[in-house]
Amino acid sequence: MADRNPLRRSTDVLQSRIGAALIALAAAAACAAIPIGVDVHQDMAEKAAQAQATYKLVTAQVLESTTVVLNPSAAARPQTYAAVRWQTDDGTPQQGYSIVPATKEAGEPVEMWLDQDGHPARPPLTATDAVLCGIVAGLGTIAVAWSVLALCWLGIQRLAFAVNSRRWAEEWAAVEPLWRREFR
Repeated sequence: MADRNPLRRSTDVLQSRIGAALIALAAAAACAAIPIGVDVHQDMAEKAAQAQATYKLVTAQVLESTTVVLNPSAAARPQTYAAVRWQTDDGTPQQGYSIVPATKEAGEPVEMWLDQDGHPARPPLTATDAVLCGIVAGLGTIAVAWSVLALCWLGIQRLAFAVNSRRWAEEWAAVEPLWRREFR
């Protein structure tokens, strides 16, 4: 359908078309975010399952006090690294550093995770962690894509404004002298 409105500027038509294209790209980004989120979730779920199968929870003994003064609102369960001692399956004593609650005293027992090689490790991911990672990846994809598209739209708006202002100045320069003579 041809636009026959003589007052409609060519930049208005161009802005409308670019705006429609950017909206289509925003919808495509939202659609692309779904498989990205699902893929991240599946990857993290596989890693969580592997870690759950290979990591081992053991009881260790804290070798140094871990009293840390923190703002109570900073963390519900403040943690820190501390030297700990544990035994392997064959009874061999091991020593290393692990994450422990920040209020543990030397000699107190603490639970810690060991990886497949018997080294201290962070707790393995859970199924809930995998779901959250997928959601964050999907929403992050949308946020980044829409931010880029919004910046493109702002750039188009600014460019159209500049072109329209230049054209208006040129048209006014041609009309203003005629009006000045007429209304003297």
